[in-house]
Amino acid sequence: MLAFLARPWILALAFSSPLLADGPFRELSFNEALAASLKEERAVFIDFYTTWCPPCKQLDEVTWKDERVIQWLKDNTVALKIDAEVEAELAQRFAVGAYPTLLFVGSDGKELGRFVGYKGPDEFLSEAPAAMKGETESDRVRKKLEEKPNDFGLRMDLGSALHQEGRFEEALAEYIWCYDKGIEYNPNYSAVRNSYLLGDFTELGYVYPPATTALLEREQRAREKLLSGEGGFEEAADVGSICRALGQNGKVLELWDELAEGGKLSSQIRIALFNEVLNPLLSAGRYAEVLNQIGDVSSYLKQEIEGYYETISMDEANESLKEHMLRSCLIDSAKIYEALLGVQDERAPAYAKDVLAFNSTAQAYSRLVRAAAKAKSWEAARELLTQGYASADSKGEKLLRLAERRLPKAERLPRDKK
Repeated sequence: MLAFLARPWILALAFSSPLLADGPFRELSFNEALAASLKEERAVFIDFYTTWCPPCKQLDEVTWKDERVIQWLKDNTVALKIDAEVEAELAQRFAVGAYPTLLFVGSDGKELGRFVGYKGPDEFLSEAPAAMKGETESDRVRKKLEEKPNDFGLRMDLGSALHQEGRFEEALAEYIWCYDKGIEYNPNYSAVRNSYLLGDFTELGYVYPPATTALLEREQRAREKLLSGEGGFEEAADVGSICRALGQNGKVLELWDELAEGGKLSSQIRIALFNEVLNPLLSAGRYAEVLNQIGDVSSYLKQEIEGYYETISMDEANESLKEHMLRSCLIDSAKIYEALLGVQDERAPAYAKDVLAFNSTAQAYSRLVRAAAKAKSWEAARELLTQGYASADSKGEKLLRLAERRLPKAERLPRDKK
C-alpha cells in the first residue's frame, strides 16, 4: 500500500493536469489518473455515479461543493467522476453494484477502500483518511456498534456493508438478527423491518440464495400460525410483506381464501393482508370483496389525499418524492374506481369527480381511463377521454392516447372527438 505523503515539489505538480471547473475532479482517463497517482504519490479517488441516482446528485449539490472537502481531495487524491453506465467495464472491474460508490485506488490499480451511498461533508472528511488506508465500511460500522450493539439501524448498515464487500454469509446473519430480534430492542423500526430490510434481504438473495431461503422459512412459519388460528395481525403483516418482497402476491391471495374458508380471516388479518391481495383480487374480478374491505370509498379517497399532502409538506420532500407520491395516490385511487365500475356501483361517477377535483392533470385522467378499461366500462372511459383531451397539452395528449389504446378499437373515440 502506498504512503501518501505531501512534499513541496509534489504539490507543485499536483494540479498540472486539468481540473473540472470549481471542483476537485480532474479531466483524466483512469489510466492517466493511475500515472498521476504514481507520480504524485497519492491515491486515485473515483466517484462512480449515474445520471438518475438521487444520492449522487446530493453529493454534487452538497459534499463536492464543500470547500473543506474540495481542498482535502485536491491535497490527497487524484479525483475523478465516472459515470458507471458509460464506463461500465471499469465499474464491473471494481464490482460497483450500488450508487454512488466512492472508491480509493492505489497507483497499482488495486482497491484501497470504498464508501457506498451518500456521505455528508463532515462524515466524508472524518472517514475518508481511514478508508484510503484500507479501512472498510464494515470496519467503520463495527466501531459504532461497540457502543450500541443492539442498534437496529447500525446492524442493517453492517449487513449492507458486508453484502457490498462480498461477505454474504455474514451479511445474512446481520439481516436475520434485524428481522428476528431487532424490534425487541428498537420497536420504532417495525415499518423498516417489513420494507427496507426486506429489500436488502431480497437483493442479497439474488447473489446468495440462502437469503431467499431464510425469508421463505419465516413466511412459512407465520403462515402456519395463521392457519392454526394462533396468528394475528403481526404474522399476517409478515406473510404479506415477505411475499411482496419476493413478488409472490398470488400466495397471499391463496392464504386469504384459505383463512376465509376456515373462518379465520379476522378484521385485523384482513387489514394486514389487504394491500397485498388488492391487485390479485382486482385481476380476478372480485370487485365486491375489494369494496367490502374498503367500506366508505369517499373516506378512503380522503385519507389517500391527506396522506399525499402530509408527505409533500415535509421539509425533506423534494420534487422526485412529490412526483412519486402523486403517482402512487392516483394509482391507488384508480384501483377503487375500477372496483366501483366493475360492480356498476352508482358511486363511481361521483368518485371519479372527486379524484379529478384533487388532480385534473392528464396523468389523473389517464389513470382513471385505464381503470375503466380494466373494468370494461367503455362508456365511462370515453367520457373521461373526452374531458381529458379537452384540457390536455401536447404531452398530456400523448398520455391519454396511450391510455386509450387499452380500449378495443371499436370502443375508442372517433378522431373528430379528440
